[in-house]
Amino acid sequence: MSLVPEVSVVVELRVAVEPGLDPVALERAIAEQGRRGSKELYRAALASLDAQAVRDTGGTRQRLEERWVATTFGRIRIWRYRVRTPAGSFHPLDRDLGLSQAEASPAMREAVCDLATRIPYRQVAEIAARLTGEPISHQSTWRILQAEGARLRTEEGELVTAVFELGEAPPDTEPVPELVVVEADGTFLAAQGEEGDRFEVKTGVFYTGKTRAGGRRHRRWRLLNKGCYATTGDQDAFGKALAARGFAWAGLHRARHVLCVHDGLDEYGRGFHDWFPAAIHQIDHFHVAERIWQVSGADAKLFETLKRLAFSDPVACAKKLRRSVRLNPELAREVAGYLEGVAGDLHGIDRLPRHLRRGRMRVVGSGVVEKHQDLLVKRRMKGKGMRWTRRGAEHLLALQASRFSDRWPTRWGVVAG
Repeated sequence: MSLVPEVSVVVELRVAVEPGLDPVALERAIAEQGRRGSKELYRAALASLDAQAVRDTGGTRQRLEERWVATTFGRIRIWRYRVRTPAGSFHPLDRDLGLSQAEASPAMREAVCDLATRIPYRQVAEIAARLTGEPISHQSTWRILQAEGARLRTEEGELVTAVFELGEAPPDTEPVPELVVVEADGTFLAAQGEEGDRFEVKTGVFYTGKTRAGGRRHRRWRLLNKGCYATTGDQDAFGKALAARGFAWAGLHRARHVLCVHDGLDEYGRGFHDWFPAAIHQIDHFHVAERIWQVSGADAKLFETLKRLAFSDPVACAKKLRRSVRLNPELAREVAGYLEGVAGDLHGIDRLPRHLRRGRMRVVGSGVVEKHQDLLVKRRMKGKGMRWTRRGAEHLLALQASRFSDRWPTRWGVVAG
């Protein structure tokens, strides 16, 4: 039985307690003393870890060097040994803890990224400064998130390379899923420092089913084996990365049935045909109804007539639109062509076995991906006055997708040399 080493420090903590003392000032003084004690214990713990890390390398201890570390309880000056080995000279403690060349500790980086996926960088800096008792700029919070987002994108690229260039099959998931649903859609962000005034963010979600997640009056549902992906990249990069994640996380490549839900004759539909050639396609009924509403000229009676015909016989509805003299002829021809193009997949879900399309799994709309678009992109990145570079958006989206896939990173920071 191995014994786990413990570290202890003795710190005398003091606060002045006087009659009429401001209770807010009292709590702040106690918090400051708590941070002081935490710093002393952290410094002692790192000294113990450094001694063990140096021994484990088997190298020659060179000299004791200092550095600053920004933690969740304030900045701390620490000392650790540099060691020389045949592989080179480095700090074993930095390597083992994942301390980067920047000051922020792994826990601090995690806290900043967690906040930055929810609120703007300036607000992150204000909250971090309030909690740690140390000043921090919004540029520092931005740099932390950009570094962590870039690291996630690198790992993502390695997965895509392994699957599509090296032909390495992801580990098998058990059991083999009967059904994987894949949905995709796009939205636009206001741009700065880019060629145009906006660029597209492509979002995809896959899942294997739904289960109750509480709620009496308004029932809530949780997606099973869910994965999210979002990028500003082109359709090819989006399709590869979404597919690779689906293979690795949900066994998409082994699923007995794959249902792709999209708007129809767009790049997402074409991409799904390329990446999942054996999949069943389901056209979003809400998008079809929206097109019918547009061509009807907001005439409610005509809309209901055309909608019933479109969903019962889309080809007949297309012919009626082409013959109509009441409607905008150009728009009528466009919607007619759309209906003819999606006719075969308008009720694609009916090609699934009956037990896979019952209840909440009778998916005829892309509501899931639209909700995740709201969560990943709109709520955080479409605030008043917000503008983005592609690079800045990419790195934030990488962390957003990990968060809403319930795969929040457990490793933070790039190890210093």
